[in-house]
Formats: sequence, structure tokens, C-alpha cells
Amino acid sequence: MYSEILKKFDFDYLFIFFIFINLIYFLLAALFIYKLVRKKLKLKRFYLIFLVPYLLFHIIFLSSYFTLSPSLFYTSPSFDSVITNYTDPIELKFTHPVYKSELISLINPEIEGEWVWDDYIGLQDITRSGRLILKESIFPDTSVIIFIKGVHRVFMQSENHEVSLRIISASSPSLVKTIPLHSSVDNSIDGVIDFIFNKNYNKLVEFNITTNPVFEFEVKNEDTKMSIVPKINLVQNTNYKVTIEKIPVKYSLITDNVLAKQPSTETVTLEFATGATSNIKAFSPLGNGVLSNSEISINFEKTFLKESVESSIQIVPTIQKEFVWVDEKNLIIKAEKGFDKETIYTLSFKAPIKTLAEEEIAISTKFSFETIGKVKVIGISPSNQSSGVSEYSALTLFFDQEVDKESAQNNLVISPQVTGSIDWTDNKTMNWRPSEPLKFSTNYSILLNAGVKSVYGLTSDKEFSFSFTTRAEEIQIPNVPFYYQPYGSFSCNIYAAKMALGWKGYYLSAYSIISEIGYNPTIVSDQWTGNPYNEFVGNSDGSWGYGAYAPALQEVFNNRGIYTEIKQGWSVAGIAEQVAAGRPVIIWRYNGVSSDYSYSWYSSDGTYIPAISGQHGGVIIGFRGSINNPTSLLLYDPWFGPFWINSQSFDYYWSRLGRTGLVIF
Repeated sequence: MYSEILKKFDFDYLFIFFIFINLIYFLLAALFIYKLVRKKLKLKRFYLIFLVPYLLFHIIFLSSYFTLSPSLFYTSPSFDSVITNYTDPIELKFTHPVYKSELISLINPEIEGEWVWDDYIGLQDITRSGRLILKESIFPDTSVIIFIKGVHRVFMQSENHEVSLRIISASSPSLVKTIPLHSSVDNSIDGVIDFIFNKNYNKLVEFNITTNPVFEFEVKNEDTKMSIVPKINLVQNTNYKVTIEKIPVKYSLITDNVLAKQPSTETVTLEFATGATSNIKAFSPLGNGVLSNSEISINFEKTFLKESVESSIQIVPTIQKEFVWVDEKNLIIKAEKGFDKETIYTLSFKAPIKTLAEEEIAISTKFSFETIGKVKVIGISPSNQSSGVSEYSALTLFFDQEVDKESAQNNLVISPQVTGSIDWTDNKTMNWRPSEPLKFSTNYSILLNAGVKSVYGLTSDKEFSFSFTTRAEEIQIPNVPFYYQPYGSFSCNIYAAKMALGWKGYYLSAYSIISEIGYNPTIVSDQWTGNPYNEFVGNSDGSWGYGAYAPALQEVFNNRGIYTEIKQGWSVAGIAEQVAAGRPVIIWRYNGVSSDYSYSWYSSDGTYIPAISGQHGGVIIGFRGSINNPTSLLLYDPWFGPFWINSQSFDYYWSRLGRTGLVIF
């Protein structure tokens, strides 16, 4: 209780109060001494009134400084809260003044930034507070651990304390609404397609957009709304599918440029159907690639006065036109000199048109189409700059018109070079299929040179380039739950077992696991006496201690009939082999941030316990690369969170505790 009260009291105020009290007592002491000399007061009264309270206060002050380990008094953002603005520094304040030059910061995942430590009362090598000024943003929905070691109180430079802060990066935006609504029908052909999110997504994610049928569009971003604006009107009575892939991004706070992208985390598909325009059953042509000798055809729902229709129709750009009525409801408009190539034409009704009963009806919908021009690529699959693409993926190019197949095939260049075959869905859709799987983690560039000939239009006069990146060679075990250990606890090994047990369908609390294997919190001469091979070395809730080794955890699985196997002096390739077989592996390692030194002892039963400072646990549930040569491992770490760790770094950390693993079958 006493220690907790002192931790919450700001040391600066205590220090100022300490100086103030000393000044007061100095004056009182002078007064008492004066009275002792002049009035011969009894020393007993002097002790009671002056010395006892004075000594008591100093005992409180000194105990607050020397008996309490330095920790974080204040942080912004607070522990486990979300950082909402990356331009705001991450601020820390220690409970005690510490040596500035000894502080070493480690951040996981790594973030570019600069630490600025404040001088403490003018002393350049002593600080109580500082801030991390970020130079880059953080990928959304990421748990970030800021770990600071080398925390030494003033006058106690031989000590070596560590403090940490866990914060969460800004969350990824969630889709709230689409316009038109999903699965809606009878939508306008001249509308905009809106995706509305719960927050401003700028600098958090980018979007890869694909449409089916393919059409050209522009993207407009406005706060929480992304709008897809078709270049020309959609086609009547047509089912459309719009797919957006959400790509998390990290950007520079200095240049504002995107620094890195992660594979797509979410795909949203919007399906809707256009309908016939009111009072018009059908209109053609629509879309692009319209031949210059085409005719405009309008099918009305009602019978209108022909003169009223003809005088109301406006076509931009203007053409010399001829009206031909097939019957009372079907009108054909012919361009006497044909339509110009590579031009967007828009037809609208500039005034209401009259029915036979003299009823005036306004038609607000505009119809547009684009005539055939130079060959263009209007779509590609996989989408441009997409990542995580399957090694078996085919490449599809969508042209805006029918093309000469041979000229298109001859102008296609894929780098790095790879063999494949080409087939055509139709004269506008070319498919390239690899003859063997693409390479993992490889960026492929696709170049379509100028010179692609059109069947009816014009030869392309510029090149089109795209790229995509294949997925990493990767295996992950599905459905392994992840749990964070409580802040400040020493229960990482227990939470690693909790995750593996959850994967097998047993959802136990950390307290129940510790109770089952037993615990020993005894310390003699600053050394543990427990045996982590048989029990949890620490207290009953894991809030303090060293941990538990493989044999102790194995008993929990054995008690439930779950077969396990302990491996020692093992290899990273051995872990990969087990993970490839669908078996998670609990591991023991150096945490990579604490001071790395031996921490061994003899337990009370005489067993030698090899141990290290920074002993840490986790579960391996995936790997990248081949089984024989994995390049990185997916570690479910109850403190740092799930992350990929380089195999070489992992192997060193793992070797500090004998490369031990507990395989869960």
C-alpha cells in the first residue's frame, strides 16, 4: 500500500517539498538553538518537536527514492491506448531522475524516430522525461512495444532496470455504407459509386479496384468517402461487380511519400444492377469501343410526339443527324458523316417531351458512349501494384476494343522473364498463363509496348505498364488463438501454453494453468529456489517470477490426453517441418531487448537451473521459405504480439536456452 502511494506521487513535487521542508526546518533549528542558548530549553523538547519529525520525513523521502525501482510515471499515449496522430510525439516520464546517456531504446516493430530527452533541473546527463518524435507512420492495427533499458537512478549507476510501453496504431477504416447498396437493382446508369468508411482513410490504406464488366473510371477521395466515377455511363439492365482490396500503408512524415505496403487485409465486393431509365426501355450504344458507323437506338416506354422528341434531343459534340422512326416507340439516330473516333458523345433531352395526350415529361438521364480510338488497356488482373498474388495466377489484360491478337502478343513483355502461354477469352481479353509456378516474393513487371493494332480503331501509340508481387512462400497453422499476457507480468510461458491449449479446444486461465503445475515464489539471498522444470517459478498469478520450462507445461497437456514432444538442441528447419505438418511449437528464447546475461541457480532440490535474463516464451505457428531453409518464422509472442522474425535472429535468441521446443500434436 505504502509503495503504491509513493509510485503515484510525482517525484518532482516530492523533491521540491523536500527542499522546502529543509529550509523550514533550518529556520526552526536556528530558532530552537537560539532558545536553547538564551532560555535554556530542555533538549528533550527539541528532539520531539524538531528532530523526530525531521528524521521521519527524510526516511519517507529516501525510501521513496532508494527502495522503489524506477518505472514509468506518465506516458502519452497511455499504455495499450491508440496513437491517433503520428505528428504528436510519444511522451514518457520516469518516476525517478535517471542517467540520460545510459538509456537504450528498442522498438518492435522498428519505427524510424528520434528521441529527445529533457535535462533535469539543468543537469545535462540526467533526465526524467523525453519524447519520441516519429519520422514515419505505423501500419494500421499494429501493437507497438517501446522498450527502454539501462534505466539507472542517480547515485545508483550499478543497477540495470527496464521499462516498456505498449501502444496500438490507428485502426484500419471500416466500410459503413455503399451507394448503390449491395444487391440493389434498377440503379441509374449515370450515378457515382461511393464507398463510405467510418473514418478518414487517407494515409492509412490504399485501394486496389477492379470492376466486372470492366469500365474506365476515376477515383475521388473525400475525407471518409471514396467515389468511383465512371468515365462514361454504365450500361442499362446490367449486373456489375466492384471489388476493392484494402492495402495498409506506411508513409514518411517528412516527405509524405508511401514507404511500404502490406498485403491486402480485406476485400469488399459490391454487386448491383442498373435498370432501364424511366420512360426509356433501352438505349444503345453504351460503353466504349463504339464503332464510328454505329447508330443510336432509343426504345421509349410511351408514345411521344415525334416532333417534340426530335427537337428536345441534344448530342454533344454536335453531329449532322438523321431521325428514323422504326415505329411509334423506337427511334434510330444516324450520324450522316459517322462519329469521330476516340470521342465521348453525350445525348440528353434539353426540354420535356410531349406525349400524344400533350403531357410533358422531363427525362433527366444523360446517355454517353465513347467511340473507338487508339487501343488502350482498361483493366488488368491481378490489379496494378497488388501484393500477395498466387504463384499460379494468370495475367489478364482487358482492352477497350477488339485488337489484332498477334500484335498484342508480340508487344507483351514480362520481367523477370518467365515462360507461359496465351489464350483469348474474346478479341478484347488476353490471358497469359505461366507454364510453371511464378517465383515467391517476386515483383513482376508487365509492359505492353506501343504498336498494338486495332481491328476497327487506331493502333496504340503509347506503352502500358503494370506490376504485381507474388506471395511469400509461407505456411501458417490456422485457428491458433492469440492472447496477450498482462502488462508487467512474468507469465509469458503460461500464455504460450494457453494459446496452444486453446488450439486444442481447452480454454484455461493463466491462473488455473499455474495452479495445475504448482508454483514457488521463494527467494533466498536474492536468488530463486524453485525448479521451472517442475513448477512455475513465481507467484500464483504470474505477476512476478521467472517462468516455467517445457516439462512443467508438458504435464498440462498430458493431463488432457494431448500428445507432445520435447525437443532440445533442435534446429529452425526442425520447427518448420513440424509446422508444415500442422503442429505448433512452444519455444523458449531470449527476448532480444533485456540485458543478455546468465541467470542460473540451483533449486532447493539441488537441480542446476540454466537460466538467462530476459527469458521469454511464445508459439511458432508459421514460416516463410522452404522447410529445409525457412527465412522467417511467425511467432505468437504474448508480449510483443504476433510478428515475423528473421530465422537467423530467432536462432540466436533461441540458442540462449538450448534451442528447446515443445511440439503439440
